Amino acid sequence: MPAYPQQGALTSVNPALILEQYLTDRTTRDIAKQFGVTAQALGRHLLHEAPEYWQECQVARAIARKEQAEEDLDSMRDGSYLNSRGEQMCLSANTVSLARERLKAAQWELERTCRRIYGDRVELTGAGGKDLIPEESIASIKARLIELVATVRLRAGGEPETVYQPEDAQIVESDDSSPKR
Repeated sequence: MPAYPQQGALTSVNPALILEQYLTDRTTRDIAKQFGVTAQALGRHLLHEAPEYWQECQVARAIARKEQAEEDLDSMRDGSYLNSRGEQMCLSANTVSLARERLKAAQWELERTCRRIYGDRVELTGAGGKDLIPEESIASIKARLIELVATVRLRAGGEPETVYQPEDAQIVESDDSSPKR
């Protein structure tokens, strides 16, 4: 029995064969139609059977769209451009706007499908390259947390516990009155 609806038509199909077609600029809708399934079922099949390769193929197509949009914008600088059929076309504000939007869409997709290269970098340090939380604050928070855990154990009627601190490789013994550091 198929794991999900419409999987049956795809169970014997090698995902690499599907993705080779995808890389020739065929749409997932056209490829899905070839196998008698929906585009959604095809996408789910690829996510389940070959997630890394599927992502790589999506990145490759997004890069191609980005490069095409950049080429289109570059070719518009002289007031005209060649369309996809190689015909000389006059420019309008709508044509330029559409080319810019295609570029933005391709960049947006790359930011999400290939964050390592195209994603935003997040700064995790404060001014002057200093840590946002100073090391001494982290150490004092850890020590206080260990104290609280020992106190809770003692108040719950437990025996004095030995608390292990892996960072410092120290063992801290607690007694009935309060935990020691």
